[in-house]
Amino acid sequence: MGGNAFPNLKLVRLQAEDYIDFENEITSSLRTEFPDIRFYTIPSYREKESFGDCDLLYVTSNDKEVISKFGQCLGAVATIRNGPTTSYAIPWHRQLFQLDMIRESKETVDFARSYFSFNDLGNLLGRIFHRAGFKFGHKGLQFIAREEGNESHALREITLTTSFRSALEFIGYDYDRWVRGFETLEDIFKFAVSIPLASRTIFRLEETNHAARIRDRKRKTYQLFLLWVQDPKNKVQEHESTSKEELRTWALGKAFEVYPEFKDQFSYWQQVAKELKEAKLRFNGKLVSEWTGLTGKDLGVFMANFKHQKMGISPTHWILCRSGETIQEEVKEFMSKW
Repeated sequence: MGGNAFPNLKLVRLQAEDYIDFENEITSSLRTEFPDIRFYTIPSYREKESFGDCDLLYVTSNDKEVISKFGQCLGAVATIRNGPTTSYAIPWHRQLFQLDMIRESKETVDFARSYFSFNDLGNLLGRIFHRAGFKFGHKGLQFIAREEGNESHALREITLTTSFRSALEFIGYDYDRWVRGFETLEDIFKFAVSIPLASRTIFRLEETNHAARIRDRKRKTYQLFLLWVQDPKNKVQEHESTSKEELRTWALGKAFEVYPEFKDQFSYWQQVAKELKEAKLRFNGKLVSEWTGLTGKDLGVFMANFKHQKMGISPTHWILCRSGETIQEEVKEFMSKW
């Protein structure tokens, strides 16, 4: 997305009328050539004047086979793949225009189409959900279970819902208003801040992680939005009325009520995180180094072999079934034969 996948090629932006023709011709060709694959266009706001690329979602079980076939069907002169997105440089009236084909699963494609609609709106709404402790993205509304004391280690993505209506209404947005679409970028901006949880602080780049900051600095719409929320005439509050901790406590409690199955999943992964933390206290690099005298690469190789030969497929279970003293004895015995 963004129309910048081919910096060494001269690609063009298309005016709205030409873009509609391009989108119609491309989707018609693809649906004729690949009748068993579902393709989905993505709505934009109605007064958008020009487009830097065309985004299409598709659902298939044979992704590796169709990627090259898509390009052949459309006469692509260049192709770049980045995860689930494959970008093509497509000849159009003696010019080149970028087409992004985004693979989705049949379970998430409807949510993804809604999430990607209306420029950066899904990204903006995601900032609100993130503040509340959840992930709002193309896969649905999710909660990321993380290792206790190590936020960078995600244990599991727990999906609460793949209903876009349910997700929006969970946090307080008017789904029926969203369905009507938007005339202008400003209408999109107004919708993004239309709930009491929205504030200037939430959307600032410094409130996001490094990857999101890098991405959003490059997105023109996000930068325009930041200027818009800072304009006093738009009356966006500086800070939300509750702290992040209070908001996350409230949102978690509400999620337990709205999505009852989530509560059991949450409890399960909280227990997994607790057990993982306890296991790391009994078996870690510092302890093994003290027991064996090994350091650096030798220590890493030793621990990898010990886990493989002694712990089997469930290291955490193996560790928790033994006392610290027993683990130390087994490590030393293994070391004596190393």
